[in-house]
Amino acid sequence: VPVLESELLPYVKGIHFYTDGSGGTATAAELAYPSWSIFVIVELVDGRLRHLGYPSGPLAHEPTSALWMGAQRDSSEAAEMSAIVWAILYLLTFVPDIKRYCSALEEVQFHYDSTTAGGAIFWNWHNRNEPILQRVGVGLLQLAQTQLPTPIGCHVKGHVGHPWNEFCDAVAAAIQTHAREVMPLLQ
Repeated sequence: VPVLESELLPYVKGIHFYTDGSGGTATAAELAYPSWSIFVIVELVDGRLRHLGYPSGPLAHEPTSALWMGAQRDSSEAAEMSAIVWAILYLLTFVPDIKRYCSALEEVQFHYDSTTAGGAIFWNWHNRNEPILQRVGVGLLQLAQTQLPTPIGCHVKGHVGHPWNEFCDAVAAAIQTHAREVMPLLQ
């Protein structure tokens, strides 16, 4: 999928954020750094797809970290929720440009394979493991809902070959595997 060219901005019909987290299948040494990944796809009015990038990173669970979003535990659940929170924040950074240039925008969707993470933010499910992260996510979502066509959450079944979900999964796993090299760059 090619990168979105600026001259196509007026033809953006939909923005799709695919999110995933990793952290439950690595060795004990690697579990210290669960990770998250986002893949941003835009749909044009003629059906063509373009991408806006794939931000990703290790989970920040220490309140002293500049990248902390509220995660309290090193877990795949926190990584999955962090991916959604970072995706909403990523969207919010582009609101002025979206309002100015994307006149055809009809939908904003967040796709996730973890119903625990997505349910906590989009469906108001109670999450006792990550209450701060949940509140941050819900608050950012409410802010996004005041700025753009109502962002909605969509469950995508994981590990069944959906290309964008599999891409996020692979990137999150790569970040997790190489977190020891990545973390010093983010401090």
